Amino acid sequence: MKTAFVFDTVPDISHGGGAITAYSILSILCSKSEYVYFVVLDNPNSIKIENFKNTFDINHKNYEFIFCNINFNSKKNKFLDLLIPNKFKLFKSWEKSGKINNILSNLSLDFVFSYHWESLASIIEFNQCPKILMVGDPMHLPFLFRGLYISENKSKLSLTYMVHKYIELTTVRLMKKYMKILLNQGQFCGAFAAHHTYDLNLISNNNICKYLHTPTPDPFNEIKINKSKNEKFKIMHIGHLKGIATLYGVRDIAYNILPILDKNIGSDNYEFHIVGGFFDELDLDIKNILKSHKSVKIRGQVSPSDIEFITSDLLIVPTSIELGIRVRIITAFSFGLTVVAHKANQKGIPELENGFNCILGESPNELAHGIIKLFHDHDLIKSISVESRNTYEKYFSLNAVGNHFQSIMNEIKNK
Repeated sequence: MKTAFVFDTVPDISHGGGAITAYSILSILCSKSEYVYFVVLDNPNSIKIENFKNTFDINHKNYEFIFCNINFNSKKNKFLDLLIPNKFKLFKSWEKSGKINNILSNLSLDFVFSYHWESLASIIEFNQCPKILMVGDPMHLPFLFRGLYISENKSKLSLTYMVHKYIELTTVRLMKKYMKILLNQGQFCGAFAAHHTYDLNLISNNNICKYLHTPTPDPFNEIKINKSKNEKFKIMHIGHLKGIATLYGVRDIAYNILPILDKNIGSDNYEFHIVGGFFDELDLDIKNILKSHKSVKIRGQVSPSDIEFITSDLLIVPTSIELGIRVRIITAFSFGLTVVAHKANQKGIPELENGFNCILGESPNELAHGIIKLFHDHDLIKSISVESRNTYEKYFSLNAVGNHFQSIMNEIKNK
């Protein structure tokens, strides 16, 4: 069996949930297929390709790159690019779909797998074999949440606010129109967040979209984990600080969670590590609170981040908006790391069970007291750690998700 996997770039698994997911999808396809063509829409630099091959080629040899050289950074139609931040490359890949069609048509494929909107747009003209489509967030939701975050302190009667709302409504209408077309082109569509399957089926007027578990690599296959006790209780927050889901959580850490920890644990007894790039782009007030706090360690981007998961006592995920899923939670589960997360994350990952494989809270206050409880109860940390790893193996490992992929392909072939 020959398959192709279409993605917008070569994954850099040192950071980024989407990149980790793409890397894992390709790993699964290499294990399930005789040969895999990795069709990359952009033209990445040689260093990025080499970094990828250094990790991927250890386990997989039956694939080859095909680079399509679509320039997502063109200055053409700059006005539309401003209206749809980071999404105009979708339309550029659509413009180039004839080129992708010609490439795929010469490969004698059994299946094409495509991950996220730019890639779905690029295969719109290809219909020579079944297409399995995979997406994360609905295209319009990050745009809406970012607009809400930016406009929270602005008067709803101001001209700026009203112009933003007009652009928002127009843009969302356009995004939904294109999502409907893209979702209805394949034989199967999977969303890596349970609650978004409902949204996407409404948009597509079809019941084609199903929940897919998000695969992540197993660190036990790559490294020997030898965890020693930290001198201080180590809490980690990870994620680049420009992502809208991360921004909502970091704000709660600064204003609400740290003061409760100081009062109940004492700032001398814990360390709070902020791991991820773009710290300098945070709001000034938040940045100053974190920089001046004696327990907070600003780490920046750490690559690879494995050692941070190994050496942390827990991961906090305070994201309070119901947007996508946090791959950092699945990654923590793969390490058997205890997670304290806002209950909003259970919408995307219904496998989260409070007190069993994680600690969930509905407010910054509950999250802080969940951390305090774990600080005083090491047996609870150990039991949750065991179940987090078990949850990973059952639902999110490459083997578990790979078996699901295989059943999807078998069902399509038998229709």
